[in-house]
Amino acid sequence: MNPVAGALLMAASLALVAVGVWVIRPRASTPAFVVTMAIAGAGLGLGALCFMDDVGIASWFLTAVVMAVLQTAHTMAMVAGDGPLRT
Repeated sequence: MNPVAGALLMAASLALVAVGVWVIRPRASTPAFVVTMAIAGAGLGLGALCFMDDVGIASWFLTAVVMAVLQTAHTMAMVAGDGPLRT
């Protein structure tokens, strides 16, 4: 358990999300946007694990993969140009 590392990792990941959405987003299907969101999602998940005790090795791997996919899908759905979820 290392809450300082977790907080720093989550803060850096949230900053990366902001950069991706406001700077890279104009073409949401670009590989740079997808990779940026995947890295940010993995960072958010791994940062959250830093707050927990007794985390297994499988959790470190699966959290990074699942959060990378979910963050990318969520952000692409929410910032889609004229998509159905655009608010």
